Amino acid sequence: MMNTDQLNGLVYKACLRLKELTGINYEKLGGGKMPLSRDGLVRLIFNDSTIEYEVEGKSEVRELGNLWVKMLVKYHTEENLRNILMVSRYFSPKVKEELKRKRVSYLEASGNCCIQSNGVFVFIDGQKSEPARINKVNKSFHLPGLKLILTLLSKPNLVNSSYREMSDIAQIALGSVGWILRDLKQQDYIEEERKVKTLINRYQLFERWAELYPLTLKKKQLIGRYKCIDEQLKFSNDEYWLISALNLNEKAPKATDYTIYTTVKKNELKKKFGLVKDDEGGIEVMTPFWNIESDAFGTNNMVNPLLNYVDRVNHPTKRKLSTNEIKDFLNKLKPILNEKD
Repeated sequence: MMNTDQLNGLVYKACLRLKELTGINYEKLGGGKMPLSRDGLVRLIFNDSTIEYEVEGKSEVRELGNLWVKMLVKYHTEENLRNILMVSRYFSPKVKEELKRKRVSYLEASGNCCIQSNGVFVFIDGQKSEPARINKVNKSFHLPGLKLILTLLSKPNLVNSSYREMSDIAQIALGSVGWILRDLKQQDYIEEERKVKTLINRYQLFERWAELYPLTLKKKQLIGRYKCIDEQLKFSNDEYWLISALNLNEKAPKATDYTIYTTVKKNELKKKFGLVKDDEGGIEVMTPFWNIESDAFGTNNMVNPLLNYVDRVNHPTKRKLSTNEIKDFLNKLKPILNEKD
């Protein structure tokens, strides 16, 4: 993840380039007001007006499933989205189209932009972008790698355990572990000194994982969407299940808007859990992609905060999250990802 100095440098470079291309001036203001806007405020100065934007800076945004974009859209109202300026070294063409469609303003370091709010429309394309990394999905972000990455993010000390232990928890082939770790090291997610490995840049790694998870691994593990016969979800202690919920401390969840990981067979979901198939239902049922004997992915029938966070962002009902829910999610992620305020 970019640190504060890097983010400030990115915003400065992008705004300076915008000024060179258009004459639009800018002022960097203080901290942002919205829960997700950690990167402060910027004021763009047009000929006869000024507009203040909450700045969201990212090194790059390549996937439509980018976690932070999803959180912005899921949290903010349409009116609030008009006051956000996404700044990055690189946005993929698909992401640009999606941001334009949702009328979220964006600005690349190269000066490419689409700024649309309060009667202002500025569109620049064709300036050479500067991707932060090569334009490909690395080996470690294929299915086995995605399983191992979340395992390591959930328990970073495992990076120094045996390959066999890692393969057992992540449920991947023993031979895959070595090349995944080498690939992560090459991408600066693992550093090694005196044969001791450390998982680094965890937030950036998690963001990348979260972009690809719903597009690949989640699709593979999805059993289907269901609704509950009763008002409350009911589970047997004799069955394996973990749940992603709005509140990780929730004990008696209502029968809507959840993701459940279970080893219960599809034809027993009604008998065991009272679930019936419904393509518009708010309960996603998934097959676990980890060793259920491990506590790496959750305890006390609740998934860990990382998986919980991503499941809530990608839930098909698209229910908007409250400010307190967002803050609660972010506060739970910080210690796991070694992220500071």
